[in-house]
Amino acid sequence: MVDHVLSPDGKFMWTGSEWIPSPPTVDNQEPLPSASQSGDIRDSVVMGDVNRQITQNITYQTTPISAEELALALSKAMSISPTGHKENHENTQNNNEFTTVEGMKVIEPDIVLFESVYHNDCVIANGAVIRDSLLLDSSIEADCNITDSVTGSKSEIGSRAILVDSVIENSAKIGSGCVIKQSVIGEGVIIPDNTYIDDSIIRIQ
Repeated sequence: MVDHVLSPDGKFMWTGSEWIPSPPTVDNQEPLPSASQSGDIRDSVVMGDVNRQITQNITYQTTPISAEELALALSKAMSISPTGHKENHENTQNNNEFTTVEGMKVIEPDIVLFESVYHNDCVIANGAVIRDSLLLDSSIEADCNITDSVTGSKSEIGSRAILVDSVIENSAKIGSGCVIKQSVIGEGVIIPDNTYIDDSIIRIQ
């Protein structure tokens, strides 16, 4: 077999009359995955990403909400009214589970509440402003603004989120920077960061 003359960079071959592209060599080809490598890839997907995939595959049903439906949802959520209040020396009332704020209360350093009720296990971060709302044992992150709304048990409200006339049901998670207006976010629903929702009901199908 006659050895071919290759160009210095190996990309072209001399045929005796002209230069043509050099054919690929075995050394330049990517090896095919072996059986063991394929198994490793499969295992890494199953073992490493299965939980994320399951989370992403959850489907939600979004439907418009009427003013009557919203009023009913808010009324039902607000019906969890604390009883057996015992007044203290501030403009708040406490029982074993809830604290009621009458007028305005500032919790140092910069949490502000107006005419609201919050569960004593509710965690409220700095910069939050709460108006005319009911907060169950939920988590409210920094700089949230919540007005005329209810946050359910174990729900999580991300930083800088805005809630207006809305119900966040138990274990729902609202991402940072979300705006939720006149809506019901169903139990266990997860809303991604920076999502805008208006006049809707969102539930897991």
